[in-house]
Amino acid sequence: MIEGFRHQVLSREETQEKIKQGIDLVVNPVKVTLGRGGMNVLLIRDNLLPVITKDGVSVARNIQHEDPFVNAGAMLVKEVSARTEELCGDGSSTSAVLSQAIFNEVQKYKKINPIQLKKDLEKVTEEVVGLLKKLSQKPKSKVRLKEIADISANGDKDVADLVYKAIQKVGETGVIKVEESEDVDSRVEVVDGYQLDTPFYNAGFITNHDKMTAEFSNMNVLLYEGFLESFDDLVPTINAITDFTDVENPRVGGLLILCDTIDPNTENQILNFKSLGHNFIILKTPLYGIQRTELYQDIATLIGAEVYCKEKGKPLTEVTLEGLGKVKKVVSDVNKTLLIGTEGNTSERVNTIKEQLKNYQGASKEKQTIKDRLGKLEGGVAMIYVGGGSKSDKREKTDRVDDALKAVKSCIEEGYVAGAGVTYLTISQMLQGNNEATQVMKEVLKAPFLQVYENAGINGEEYLDYILTAPYSSGIDIDNGEKVNLFDIGVIDPTKVSRLALENAVSVVSLFTSLGASSFNSEPLMQMS
Repeated sequence: MIEGFRHQVLSREETQEKIKQGIDLVVNPVKVTLGRGGMNVLLIRDNLLPVITKDGVSVARNIQHEDPFVNAGAMLVKEVSARTEELCGDGSSTSAVLSQAIFNEVQKYKKINPIQLKKDLEKVTEEVVGLLKKLSQKPKSKVRLKEIADISANGDKDVADLVYKAIQKVGETGVIKVEESEDVDSRVEVVDGYQLDTPFYNAGFITNHDKMTAEFSNMNVLLYEGFLESFDDLVPTINAITDFTDVENPRVGGLLILCDTIDPNTENQILNFKSLGHNFIILKTPLYGIQRTELYQDIATLIGAEVYCKEKGKPLTEVTLEGLGKVKKVVSDVNKTLLIGTEGNTSERVNTIKEQLKNYQGASKEKQTIKDRLGKLEGGVAMIYVGGGSKSDKREKTDRVDDALKAVKSCIEEGYVAGAGVTYLTISQMLQGNNEATQVMKEVLKAPFLQVYENAGINGEEYLDYILTAPYSSGIDIDNGEKVNLFDIGVIDPTKVSRLALENAVSVVSLFTSLGASSFNSEPLMQMS
């Protein structure tokens, strides 16, 4: 006989009930964190110190259920919240509230074909997104960006100030990096650096799996304009950075390779070399043609390197230690790479690029590429060093600073709308059509507004008529209950956050509402005859 074998099948009604239990299990504690009046949640974990947080996605991640069907519903909300948080650094609690509302509203239309209802909901979501864009405003001052940071950080003025100071130092489109500090106090510094719009070449180079980044310190940099064909071609470079002959001061250097492209076999050999403990990473240049050649020269000037190119008479066999550039830190993720702590003098190169811009007569797209190159050489990198009394304090605050920064970047990208759920509520009355999906969406869009005011101890139902008939951005100040213009008191949300919170919730939750059955089959624990 077989012991420990579990196999269970649930009907549609049973499945939907279990999914609902899982959704409620996660959303009910998450939604109390929403808005300026939101409360903290205590997270208790085995063998770890308790954590008190208002971060919705952190609350969601801490929740599990022993019933696999209930846990599936819980995982559903976790996915929605995490996806929104990852893309824009905020909106995880809003995503959770919307997810619960969607699931509950759809249950009222059990006689409607769930597949068709899902398709109709996706169409209505497109309409909502279009209206969001129409209501969106672009930030005209950095003060708006500070307000966004403050809201994302749940009213933590210290976090908002750090983000605001960083933006002041390098501008709205400048490069900003967040790291834990070795000190108790937090600070913002501008360091020499450069952002390459290219990710790590292979996931095998990842060193920080929590953040999905490849991070290396004190790296040599090989600039090779061409196709890196053979690992043997790298032997002179490896010899230049690795020298064990001096027993007292052996030289063991890391290496960043920037090239046009690379042979897959050579790439695998480099990964094998890295697995032996050597700090290696490969990047591919993001530009083409003459702009790629110019990019190599930009970086060469920045890091004090030579550009090697077989076709131009400088093959890899001639690489020397002096011909390699130097950077203090490399941080590469799935979108970009930061070179931090560069030592070259770029003033002459900057003047050259300015002359290129002045005399350029080509296409506007190419001219914009030149402008981008100039901005990256002149800008530098703002480093936000986050301090704290303990390692856990630093990590928690660093995450909040990073989230606030992402929210600000989202605001710069797509603008902002009135916060506190008012924009969703306004759009609910602007929707056209009278089908079931539209009715579902109208009710769903009320949920964030009602939750924000419930968390503040205010009955939002009493103010629905006022909000819906008053000019857009009218709301209630939760501190004193007075009627205000939300833009005037800085209660705003990034448009991107509002968009993604809804899109992600509809995308995932509507799929689960179409389930007709479910099955659980565990692995056998033990076989006995």
